[in-house]
Amino acid sequence: MSNSPPHLVAVIDDDPTVAHVLRGMLDRSRFTVISATTGASGLDLIRARRPHVVLLDAILPDAYGADVLRHILEVDPLAPVLFVQSRTSGPATIEAAKYGAFDFLAKPLDPEKVRNAIARAVSFRDQHIDRAEFQSDESPDVGSISELVGCSPVMLDVFRAIGRFAETVSPVLILGEPGVGKESVAQQIHLHADSRTGRFLTLHCPAYDERRLQAALFGGRDEPAGLWAQAADGTLMLQEIRTMPLAVQTELLGHLQTSHESHEDALSSPRIIASDSVGLKTSVDGGGFRPDLYFLLTACEIYIPPLCERREDIPEIASRFAAQLRQDDNGGAVARVSAEAIDLLLEQPWPGNLDELQALLRRAFVEAPGLMLDVETLRLALRPRVEPQAPAVSEGESDWFLTNWRRFVDERLAAGTDELYSECLAEAERKLLTRLLEHTRGNQAKASRMLGISRASLRKEIRALGVLEPQRSEVPEMK
Repeated sequence: MSNSPPHLVAVIDDDPTVAHVLRGMLDRSRFTVISATTGASGLDLIRARRPHVVLLDAILPDAYGADVLRHILEVDPLAPVLFVQSRTSGPATIEAAKYGAFDFLAKPLDPEKVRNAIARAVSFRDQHIDRAEFQSDESPDVGSISELVGCSPVMLDVFRAIGRFAETVSPVLILGEPGVGKESVAQQIHLHADSRTGRFLTLHCPAYDERRLQAALFGGRDEPAGLWAQAADGTLMLQEIRTMPLAVQTELLGHLQTSHESHEDALSSPRIIASDSVGLKTSVDGGGFRPDLYFLLTACEIYIPPLCERREDIPEIASRFAAQLRQDDNGGAVARVSAEAIDLLLEQPWPGNLDELQALLRRAFVEAPGLMLDVETLRLALRPRVEPQAPAVSEGESDWFLTNWRRFVDERLAAGTDELYSECLAEAERKLLTRLLEHTRGNQAKASRMLGISRASLRKEIRALGVLEPQRSEVPEMK
């Protein structure tokens, strides 16, 4: 039988019954439970008793739990803190992970999970018994709440990753299907990076040919200050990075390697966040993406699962989006989704993920008679819509030739462009010239006459826009 004194377990929770319940879960010969009901009294308890493990509630009467966590680790950097939440909150989890929470528990407390978590925490503490002592009397600083929503275990992993990666200088790769919220996650990494005070900019790589993408990123004759310079001390998100030409990949890799020669250089350069579908490794295997750049990006990787794999998040996502959608139009009144409508949402496959869910709710609330979306209105919105048939396009053409103009414009606006008109014209001209040269089988003389411009002007536009020319026709033009 061991003669060692029992381990101290501190509970900081405004509900005193939590400490009582915990005492019933633990072996009293091995653990002694002490408690506090506010953040301030909890910090006093930590300073006075130095417990082996801390159970910290996410919301306290005088502070957010994440802020109390930060101060606990300033007092005792090796204190293993178990962060306890009544309902998983993305922002709180991100903050807690960033500040160094040892593990996360949900209310109501599961005895087996609690005992396992405390055992791991005690083992960690015993292995790091030699520790430095730090004191701080700073007041808690209540942070802002983000818009990320989710209570599923897979989203909890995403929130933890955001917290871990926020303060690193390494590039981050975000993978996931279209519409899962990759840009939202990137924005949260930027917002939670205390050392980053610059701008958050995005660049949609498929929208540019090689020359224009290189100029947009690193500057050129027409764009002396590229996005790399504009996002200094901030974040630059490169969307659909697998479409980046190899020459631009090489230049990006060089900039990343140079910027990481020292910590100071890394902080003054933009934090790069790349995003793509889960097929990026296929591009590496096929020779379309540099392996060294891929491995640099995957050092900090976040995978966002599709909505169909986290259906338990749908009720909260729908409720949050509904409230945001109608609040401005109803004098601050909050819109709601009925329980029956939520059940119907849970039955859908959601191939378009969050984008599809939000589009459906937008459409349904247009028809909703009041602030409550009922199941019948939702069922009407779910009916297939009859849309005009688009002209048939080849399989290879469909992904590149057709431009989603709403997305194109939204991405330019999000990037803070002041050249939207010229960018839209360039996109339209590029697609027009590509299609016309296919039609004329590469015959530039015929194409220039159809456009009403000189052949020299056409050649100049082809070079400027980076238009890929098809195999030239060998059939002489009929006079």
